[in-house]
Amino acid sequence: MKGIYTQGVTILTDRLVAIDELRPLLPEYPILRTVDAGSEWAFGGATAVVAYRKEVNGLVAIDSVDRRWPDGMGDTKTEPMIFGAWAMGQFGPFTYPHGLMRSYQQAWTWSDAKAVVERHNSFIRLRLSYAFGADREAKCMPADCNPQHELNFLTGLVQCLLRHPSVVCYFNPSGEVVAPAKAFDSSVEFHSKHSLPPLDLWSNRSDGSELVEGRPTRSEGNGGDQRRQDSLFA
Repeated sequence: MKGIYTQGVTILTDRLVAIDELRPLLPEYPILRTVDAGSEWAFGGATAVVAYRKEVNGLVAIDSVDRRWPDGMGDTKTEPMIFGAWAMGQFGPFTYPHGLMRSYQQAWTWSDAKAVVERHNSFIRLRLSYAFGADREAKCMPADCNPQHELNFLTGLVQCLLRHPSVVCYFNPSGEVVAPAKAFDSSVEFHSKHSLPPLDLWSNRSDGSELVEGRPTRSEGNGGDQRRQDSLFA
């Protein structure tokens, strides 16, 4: 993991969605508090905090950002704040540059993925941490941290938020997966019925390549399937 986050998923939207617009979508997930947007959007837009495991300070920060997803993850000279945020795991603990591009290129069952993804102008982040407000001596995660349980919780949250009319699609930057709301719901329903985890929503299948001018090219720094599996069980 990078920074203080153990999991992170995203919802791409066609406009900035105010936090107050999300409240009616989360009747089973009471909002504990809200936080105004910070001065640097890469570190946090307007945020709502919901409880995951309060007994170990497990919380999920849901923030709404009025920017397109920064797929290049910044540059030390020209975009240092974005680069710094990425290095600290603010865009997901296992996110790598150009992950959104690889996600729509490798959306094997969604032929319109690229065209739909390109409609987005903003995004909603869901970041899970045990370190919000904790002191310096606090551990980043509890001894019984369970990645699958964390992802199941975030999947439930996402399913609620996908009902918003401004949603473009779901995006898991660590697993490099994009999916429209209908496909997301279908996957959750199918896997729930058969008591299976919805791995297709958590981790893509690829050889770690990205397409450049139609040709597969190994992406520098991308660990392919092994790294995606790490995002589930590390």
